[in-house]
Amino acid sequence: MSLLFGPSRLNPAASRTALRMLCWLIVPLVSIGCFRPVVPSPDSDGIQFHEAALESGIDYQLSHHGRSPLDILETIGHGCAWVDYDQDGRSDLLLLGPNQVRLYHNERARFRDVTREQGLALPGYWIGTAVGDYDNDGWPDLLLNGYHCRALLRNEHGRGFHDRTISSNLADRASWGTSAAFIDLDQDGFLDLVIGRYAELAKSTRRFCDEDGVAVMCAPRTYPLQRVQCFKSLGGRRFVDETKRWGFDHTAGRNLAIVPFDFDNDGWTDVYLANDTEPGDLMHSLRGERFENVGLQSGTALSDNGKPLAGMGLDAQDVDGDGQLDLAVTTFEREPKCLWHNLGDSQFEDRSSALGLDSMRGLLSWGVGLVDFDNDSRCDLLYASGHVFAKRSYAAHRYELPLQLFRGSGDGFQNVSAGLEAAVRKPLVARGSAFADYDNDGRMDAVISNLEGRALLLHNTTRQVGHWLVVKLEGKRSNRMGLGARLTLEAVGKRWVAEAKTARSVYSASDARVHFGLGSATQVDRITVRWPSGRSSSVNAVQSDQVLSMVEPLQ
Repeated sequence: MSLLFGPSRLNPAASRTALRMLCWLIVPLVSIGCFRPVVPSPDSDGIQFHEAALESGIDYQLSHHGRSPLDILETIGHGCAWVDYDQDGRSDLLLLGPNQVRLYHNERARFRDVTREQGLALPGYWIGTAVGDYDNDGWPDLLLNGYHCRALLRNEHGRGFHDRTISSNLADRASWGTSAAFIDLDQDGFLDLVIGRYAELAKSTRRFCDEDGVAVMCAPRTYPLQRVQCFKSLGGRRFVDETKRWGFDHTAGRNLAIVPFDFDNDGWTDVYLANDTEPGDLMHSLRGERFENVGLQSGTALSDNGKPLAGMGLDAQDVDGDGQLDLAVTTFEREPKCLWHNLGDSQFEDRSSALGLDSMRGLLSWGVGLVDFDNDSRCDLLYASGHVFAKRSYAAHRYELPLQLFRGSGDGFQNVSAGLEAAVRKPLVARGSAFADYDNDGRMDAVISNLEGRALLLHNTTRQVGHWLVVKLEGKRSNRMGLGARLTLEAVGKRWVAEAKTARSVYSASDARVHFGLGSATQVDRITVRWPSGRSSSVNAVQSDQVLSMVEPLQ
């Protein structure tokens, strides 16, 4: 076993502290908990971002204008997405908020607001989004999810989006929607939908609770929970609710984030659900006929002390190069930001402490990305954080929190946040995050949604970078975008494994193209794709530092 996922180091004092942790239910009712400043290393070791939103033409911002307290709906936040809606090879940017959707067209790293001309000036309290080509016409479509609103928007070949919500059987004005994901759950070649839902919250429902005579936000468990919904695609035309038949009615509820990944490498996409104050759900695919919830058996449902986590955001990547996809989960303050190592045999073990992530316990984190930002062939970790208590007089809590960047190394992760430029280090109330190489220079960039201010566009300006490869897939018998395909790269005696997906982080969608940091490898010896249809294809002797298109063979 590699050094990166070596034996866990148990800290008795930390364990005792964990046992004393109070759950989300009572945190808002007492002034406990605190922000423990993270002390990063004094050097970024080369990874750099430039905050480029305003200079790039992105003027999107949200604000509650200092109002306090905020209720639970106002604090839950919003997502973002990268989607090449016009198929010109450049990732465009989608941002969500209350009664506003904004789409920015990428015009060679400058962005132009095309919201109205693309038909996206939609009313609604929008929280999350999913990206996928549900009708296999070669143009990525959008699912928008929110509080008492939902929209399926068909991409009309880059000329605008057409609302197909009602005709597709997806209309819903009763749910509190959060994240969503396009996934081909039964491998019939069409993308199905898993739609996250949070809780019952009517307009007449109590929004604030009393703490010593002071009105504060009520805790999540104040409200009856809602569970995810699962819709099967009927030939890319309409959807039918298969939540019960597929077993998704056996989930904990209060879902915030969804990530698809084939954790047991059996060729069928599984799904992990991060839930707020409820056990996490690992939905294992039984060859697409049904899903069984193996969260408890796998070790991913609860923290090490047997308590439910306030699961916020998710990502799944092969962190240590063993060919198994591992799972990163963000949580509430005082809870571990779990990095569950995939042990095989459907078992996981949280190695966050052993890997140097203990400093994240003091933060309430949402967006997360396991991304190789410097192309050294190792995953780095970017955390987006922000509290839910807006009242500045809460001395024990900081509302605005700084981004945290951890660089992957041979034996764990090193906090290199201190080396980032001041505009990137500035605290914010972050929620969703999404990842793409929007300027096609081989370095992965990011966008961060901000509940109290301007969205952040993190342009990767790292100078010392390794080689890279980006793979764009086109399915023929599989879904057109190739979502769920597993890629294996071989070069310089090493192997890389990754899967194509757009659903990552929280409420958000990233570029469907698959990015690999290759370190010193100037050539990839072999790339093998296992398509969702079960077919495989490969290509040999591929030069690094390019965007490579791979098409699924029909035979």
